[in-house]
Amino acid sequence: MPNDQVAVVACALPTDQLAERLNSIRRVNAHGLVSHRREGANLRLSYKLSALPDLQRLVEQEVLHCPQLSFSLTRSAGVALLVITAPEGHDSEADWLFAQFAPQRAQGPAKSCGCAPGTCW
Repeated sequence: MPNDQVAVVACALPTDQLAERLNSIRRVNAHGLVSHRREGANLRLSYKLSALPDLQRLVEQEVLHCPQLSFSLTRSAGVALLVITAPEGHDSEADWLFAQFAPQRAQGPAKSCGCAPGTCW
């Protein structure tokens, strides 16, 4: 995969902050994730409403560091619904990023450079 395609879905989070961000995602998931479903370029996650304040803070940070991804956080049918969308045509490159929100799909730890596995150049 050419480096310019990887850059489309790579987040600009400084390496020293990556571990803390991933831990934040895991904490929110551990306390509130109800279900998730991957649909091509979209990852749909349902959380308990009690997780909404933590999700709002998390999404605010993700938007700053991953502007190429789209984040939609809404309340629906008694749950907080988070939809993360990769740019059209780049859903397969978003696999590692999506896996951080859906842990059972995880493809391994981040590289020391802060990149997704297989994307450091």
